[in-house]
Amino acid sequence: MIGTLNKKSGIAKHIQLKNILTNLIANEYSTGQRFHSERELMRAFNVSSLTVSQAMKSLVADGIVERKIGGGTFIKKSGEDVLFMSNNIVPFVLYVNVPPQDNIANIDPLNWFISSEIRRGIINFFNGKIKMLSTSDILKETKNQNNYCILINPTEDEAKTAANRNKRLVCIDVDSRLKSSTNNITWNCLSGIHQLIHYFKKAGHHKIALIAGSTQVHKKRIDAFRASCETLNIPCSPEYIKLISSGTKKAGAEALLKLLALGKDRPTAVFVDTDIKASGAVEAAIASGLRVPEDISIAGFDDIPDAKSMNPPLTTVKVPYYEMGVQAVKRLISLPATTNCTSIKTELLIRKSTGKNNF
Repeated sequence: MIGTLNKKSGIAKHIQLKNILTNLIANEYSTGQRFHSERELMRAFNVSSLTVSQAMKSLVADGIVERKIGGGTFIKKSGEDVLFMSNNIVPFVLYVNVPPQDNIANIDPLNWFISSEIRRGIINFFNGKIKMLSTSDILKETKNQNNYCILINPTEDEAKTAANRNKRLVCIDVDSRLKSSTNNITWNCLSGIHQLIHYFKKAGHHKIALIAGSTQVHKKRIDAFRASCETLNIPCSPEYIKLISSGTKKAGAEALLKLLALGKDRPTAVFVDTDIKASGAVEAAIASGLRVPEDISIAGFDDIPDAKSMNPPLTTVKVPYYEMGVQAVKRLISLPATTNCTSIKTELLIRKSTGKNNF
């Protein structure tokens, strides 16, 4: 046995015991091997049956050991898998890609926010050394097939090359451009958009418009909007759908003005597929003499940091970028047992830019 309990540390004995057993399993056991009985642990550490029972229940809950009725306790995870889950610093470097230094000035604020939130989730959840390089530098440096890597929004070729050069690889497919679904983390826009359209309908809105990007990246949001309207029996009129190539506030404002030009047939609620464009739409509505949300409801998508401080605070569909980073680390822990795609749901955040239809 390794480690002893410190009765003067102030840390509960069952927590100390769990940490000691976790280190023991990580360093001296292999998956499937039989583990000590509770009676053996009581004698070895001179602790009560309650202390051992609490420690073992925690190990079972973490998926480190499993208990078979009448058959004993067996190791479910060992080695690096357990080190990931313990409070110890893991003994290897995790590679995470960042934009090349010479391209940082060309990254738009939304993409910068997305990648920063994902990396924040990775950094906060991974208990070890992280090396951040451009994707090309990671591919140059990881050639011995014994590395650990998380790639944010790689191309298909980058993902394939990295898969051949890393022991464990997880790809975070922000723009849904990877053909393979193996070891990918992505997000599902339908859940949050459906919540928003359902909320609009309950608030009495039946003239609901969409302002969205015209590129392939935005296609799933457009499809989700149309599918939600169809499911909820809301007319999806062509004149209520404005597809624009630019993602700026100005573009959002101009698209909103085109909707207002419909006069008495204008929409009473508008879904804009980014918060940045939505902020422009709100400003254009107010500049046109309308009150938000009394005269027109406007909602965005993404939940950027400025969304809740806008005037009025912006209702939006939150994309869980931070959680995608966390889930990528969890996926790295579970490999190779889990190799399918993890899709994280979006959710509606209701603020002050939307309300009841007063017309």
